[in-house]
Amino acid sequence: MHQSINKENWNNVKGEIQKTFKLVSSNELEKTRGDFSAVSSLIQRKMHIQPEEADRRLDDLISRCGTKADISDFNKQSQNRPHHK
Repeated sequence: MHQSINKENWNNVKGEIQKTFKLVSSNELEKTRGDFSAVSSLIQRKMHIQPEEADRRLDDLISRCGTKADISDFNKQSQNRPHHK
């Protein structure tokens, strides 16, 4: 089971993702809105790794950041913000 990315730790997690996966940009991460599957898919695509490897590495990174809250909290908050195109 994958860990979730909560809104309070999203900026910290984004920073760690960028340090770990240097080919992933801040703009690309913002577009995922903190969704685990979207972040994992982005990592897979940019780093040319298998889905299981991306999931495992993202889970490990989230653990290091101390993120435990439910992603639905983040998504609810995100839906209430205006979206820029």
